Amino acid sequence: MSIFNAVTNKWSAKACIAFSISNILNAVWGPVFSIGTETSNLFSFFILLFTAIATFRAWVEIGKIPSKNETLSIYVMENCIAFYLGWLIAATNLNWGILQRYTWNVPARSQMISFWVFAPMIAIGLTAKVTSKSVSYTHLRAHETSLHLVCRLLL
Repeated sequence: MSIFNAVTNKWSAKACIAFSISNILNAVWGPVFSIGTETSNLFSFFILLFTAIATFRAWVEIGKIPSKNETLSIYVMENCIAFYLGWLIAATNLNWGILQRYTWNVPARSQMISFWVFAPMIAIGLTAKVTSKSVSYTHLRAHETSLHLVCRLLL
């Protein structure tokens, strides 16, 4: 998908590179995690973490596409990447729990407290990062496309 978008100039170069890095890291994560050693668990945690960072960068870059250039495929892809980013954050948090519990022998209670503190903090942090620029409703309507209008009317 990123090659198609790079060739057709629908995404910026930064978005294509970040998405490609995310795909490569995701392909590497599975085999590394399946080794099952303490070292592979540690490496798989960092692979997931960097995959989430690269995916976040791609998502932010795709979000910078001007509304007049946004097509249905870009709109769908942006939302799919957001969903995938949520999965990556959950997987990274679970991998962190595996490291704590089985590699470092952290008690289950401490690991669960860490899990339930870490997950919301990441979600709140990403939400704050993405929504830190507030704009007026009039400004949003000025950039509205027919696709947005249909979605808004369906709500």
